[in-house]
Amino acid sequence: MADIPTAVTEAITNFVPDECKKVVAPRKTETSYIFKWGEGSNVSQLLSFRTHRFLGLARVVRRVLLLWDPLAEWYKARAEKARRDNVVPPASFPLQRDKMDLIQILSLLEPIAALNQIGQAECGSQANVLLWIYKLSISLLDPAATLKDCRSTAQEKRFFRTEELSKLATTTRALLGKAFQRAFFRRYTDLVAMNKCSYAFEMQLLLHPNFKTPDGAIKKIVMKCNLQLGATQKVAERHYEKVRRYILDGIRNLMSEVDTTPSDPEVVAPPPAAVFSEDLMELFSETADEVTHPSPVETRTVMAQLRMDEEFDRWITTPTTLRAVHQGEFESVLAYWHRQSDEGTFRLLPLVARVVYSMPASSAQIKRDFGMAGRMVVPHRSSLAPYNIDMSTFLNCNREYCDITQCPKLSAETASERIPYNMMVSMERELDDDFGSLAYFFSSTSIELGLDDDEEDRLAL
Repeated sequence: MADIPTAVTEAITNFVPDECKKVVAPRKTETSYIFKWGEGSNVSQLLSFRTHRFLGLARVVRRVLLLWDPLAEWYKARAEKARRDNVVPPASFPLQRDKMDLIQILSLLEPIAALNQIGQAECGSQANVLLWIYKLSISLLDPAATLKDCRSTAQEKRFFRTEELSKLATTTRALLGKAFQRAFFRRYTDLVAMNKCSYAFEMQLLLHPNFKTPDGAIKKIVMKCNLQLGATQKVAERHYEKVRRYILDGIRNLMSEVDTTPSDPEVVAPPPAAVFSEDLMELFSETADEVTHPSPVETRTVMAQLRMDEEFDRWITTPTTLRAVHQGEFESVLAYWHRQSDEGTFRLLPLVARVVYSMPASSAQIKRDFGMAGRMVVPHRSSLAPYNIDMSTFLNCNREYCDITQCPKLSAETASERIPYNMMVSMERELDDDFGSLAYFFSSTSIELGLDDDEEDRLAL
């Protein structure tokens, strides 16, 4: 079996459709390879390795498989030309025996590349990212599951059985599983990681109308991750209960933080009425005297906690779903919670949803927003006020929420208050200083109406 990355690089660099171009052997530097096109050409290409560019391999492999027949024909034609010219034949197609390996590797990389694309999308949904990771755990990263063929179509589904996978694909699958376990799924199996994790994605999933059952997808994945590592059923269930408690406690803590409703200090739970006979009261009078009534602060805290528990339990038990906006299009999660807040169905959970869903799935969108703001502050705009930069960036990044055509029209008085003072010039005062009063140049009617002499004559006629 050939070294796949080296063979792919060799196949791509040797394939030059233009016969006038020749590829010079790569020159090794300290950290990269430099390829020069042509003997006397000064054009060079620097190919350096970066860890974050790993997923670009999926696109390269897909391109090689798409152009497999032209590549094979080109290498074959080059070998035949060498035989006709009676010269030493060049190297043959380095990937001619590795096509099935590339297909299986692409079947492993394409779902991960799709996850990367979903997470970095401009309108990426956090719940979709978490569910996609769960899907990878069940199908792609499970060594006992079948692998979906990248050549599958909607009409024809293809799968590789585990015994059909090559050694390279099996090893790559195991390494990907270890990488995902170390980077993400250890929050479900490692006690130290459990105590440090915020479970923000899981809280977002719990506040989704279609996936709000904590005993659904989350339990399935937590149990599966623990059992795959060799844990017993009891240990897996104990870890799930711990994760479930962390998620529910996180939601309740946020509910208590966003609860700004003032509580009446006079509202105190009344003491229980005496419903026992006098004989029993005399018999247990000492015990009754030892009972202390809760303080007003404790009573208010308990009442607030009961209200939060009632709202959260009602959310878990009430059937909910997203409303269809158009054919095949549904409202967003934030739009759903906005509707629930307007209808008064829930009081605290809509505020919690705004806090939880404000955390993006990745930092890609934040970097795009900063890049947009950076392109706005250019040398010929160096006098922009910070407020104008912030507002322009906000409007640009939230165009779907800001319809300028629907903004109310400003009155003349309000508009005049927004005009900078350096734009306000008193023409009458300056003319009075230089030429005297305007009455020497215009009639009183023109000054009052703002008309010139010709317009005044036309009105007089």
